[in-house]
Amino acid sequence: MTPSGSRPLVLTLLALANQLLFYGVNVVLARSLAPREFDSYCVVISTVLLLSTIATLGLDKSCQVSQPHNNDRDCSIAFPT
Repeated sequence: MTPSGSRPLVLTLLALANQLLFYGVNVVLARSLAPREFDSYCVVISTVLLLSTIATLGLDKSCQVSQPHNNDRDCSIAFPT
């Protein structure tokens, strides 16, 4: 296990690797697909990314706020008891 101080660095590097991989896949597909096929691919990817953003509806943020380690925040407005 890595020390907790290096966890943000590891997560940042993983996010960067994810973006580079996504960019590389797009370059390979742009070179190998016909223009009409790549256009369809771009529409599908854009739709999936948009819908996945909308689908969370902020639930990922509300789960972070309701975690026990965030007791210093006043969550009574968001989560009345």
